[in-house]
Amino acid sequence: MSFAFLESVEAPAVVKQLAAETAETVAFVLVQLGPDQAAKVLMALEPERRTDVAAAIATMGSPAPEAGGVVADALRRQLRAATSRYAPVDAAEAGAPGLRVQPLVDIMNRAEPAAEGELMAALQARDAHLADEVRAKLLAFEDLPRLQDLDLQQVLRGIDIAQLALALKGAGDAIADAVRANMSERNRETLAAEAAELGRVPRSRVDEARYAIVRSLRELAGTTGLELKPKAGEAPAEGDAAPEIEDEEEYVD
Repeated sequence: MSFAFLESVEAPAVVKQLAAETAETVAFVLVQLGPDQAAKVLMALEPERRTDVAAAIATMGSPAPEAGGVVADALRRQLRAATSRYAPVDAAEAGAPGLRVQPLVDIMNRAEPAAEGELMAALQARDAHLADEVRAKLLAFEDLPRLQDLDLQQVLRGIDIAQLALALKGAGDAIADAVRANMSERNRETLAAEAAELGRVPRSRVDEARYAIVRSLRELAGTTGLELKPKAGEAPAEGDAAPEIEDEEEYVD
């Protein structure tokens, strides 16, 4: 089976082509695509449909051997009635819950972090256990201290120091220390000067700056791979906790 013909199709066109398919069929198609294209298609779906498909990816069983060819051929002909059949996962036989979140994580690692936040909130509302499993594997701003030094230096390369100072606004000591330890003395001084100029700033600006670093982090993971240090057994610092979302604009002092 080959879905390579969908790699060059614009995401909205793929969404339209899959409009009549079940969430399970769309999930099956997305895991056959490269993660970049899969992320574009997933995030182009309507929010409720996106959540259905994301959950289907994470709970997908093993497809019947003929399913891929049937779906690929149907999509090539743009027949709306095509469906795929899945062999259900028997948790008792598998010896573990029927969650296989890595394909979903691979796709979400290529998505825009802002859109990812909306999807994670929807997954949390639907299935907290699934959301926790996905969140534990997603690369995030809080993972910076777990990077090897050379990897962190590569992530930081190309990040404007003013944006970096903004991203570190309100961050925990572990993150700030890891970043400063992997900068030259001159850049550390520039960073300190930029940070000193920052006053009270909107949380949205801080998040935007952090998203830029997360994008760099995920791009590196997708091209060369990353070897993360083990998570410390300590509870995260207060500054590392994700901020609560409020209706009014939140500020970081």
